[in-house]
Amino acid sequence: QALAAEKPQISISGGLGARQQVDIQDSDTTSTLNGTYTLGVTKSLYNRQIGARIDQVDASITQAQNQLEQQRESLATRVSTAYFDFLRAQETQRVANTETKAVQQQLFQVRAFFDAGRSAITDVREAESRTNAAIAQEVSAREAINNAREALRSLTGKSYETLSGPGNNLPLLIPTPRNIDAWLELARKNNKSLQVARAAIDLAQKQIEVQRATRSPVVNAYARHTGALTLTEYPADPINTGLNVGVEASMPLYEGGAYESRIRQAQHQFRQAQQDYDYAERQMEQQVRSAYLAVESSISQVQAQQKALVSAETAAQATQVGFEVGTRTAVDVLTALQDVFAARRNYTSARYAYLQGIV
Repeated sequence: QALAAEKPQISISGGLGARQQVDIQDSDTTSTLNGTYTLGVTKSLYNRQIGARIDQVDASITQAQNQLEQQRESLATRVSTAYFDFLRAQETQRVANTETKAVQQQLFQVRAFFDAGRSAITDVREAESRTNAAIAQEVSAREAINNAREALRSLTGKSYETLSGPGNNLPLLIPTPRNIDAWLELARKNNKSLQVARAAIDLAQKQIEVQRATRSPVVNAYARHTGALTLTEYPADPINTGLNVGVEASMPLYEGGAYESRIRQAQHQFRQAQQDYDYAERQMEQQVRSAYLAVESSISQVQAQQKALVSAETAAQATQVGFEVGTRTAVDVLTALQDVFAARRNYTSARYAYLQGIV
């Protein structure tokens, strides 16, 4: 649309009118039909507004492209978050199912020991309580995975029963280079939010130039062909035609303060765009620093939770052996099992926190 103003503009207009004249003395009536037309061509020779608006449109296109890329990146982030949330819920449900089976098996064993006189009724009641708690946790895990599945479906348009996880041999990659300033510089060049904010500054600057151009002269070349025809009851008069060719110029001198007001408004929008960019840059720096430190911390968390899981499993095995030989109680076994599955949940959460951090 902006480029169209540079090209010749062609227009045509016309009019048709009728008149009836009555002579009172002899009652004669004369009817006259008048017709006119104008065919005009105009071509801009000098108009700063056209160039300024073309630059403004280019800046607007750049901003729209950056906004599109920002939305695509945001969608990818939301999908990856929903994907990892689903995997986490899926793994949590598996842990909850396994825990319920383990606690139920322990309940059967405690009841058998009670029937044989090797365990107290309090151990049976404690095992029943832990079993009910495990079942309730399993129900919560089932609800969580249904919610996670629905969240993923709303983004992808597909419903997944199960998805493959990262496996047990998840490599823990340290951010390279190990220099947060290098990551900040990379983000300044590629961060979509910054690119959108930077394009908004350029667009606001172009708007100032457009408003300033409205005070500049406008020079146009024109050619106009006109014609007029008069028809009466007598033979028609010939068509009168004419051709005008020339150059015309115009320039606003005073608009009641509207020009100055538009300039002030455009300058205010420019300053606002600069402030928005500064805020976006601070937000970006905070996010990059937090993400960098979170990845390093999550690596340590995964390693620590993995060791805690191994220790909990070893302790649970030893406690089970002690229970079978009579040196440990059923409550000790149930507590050890609870520690194992809590460690598994913590290990799962740490792994997916690491994956989301590196993404």
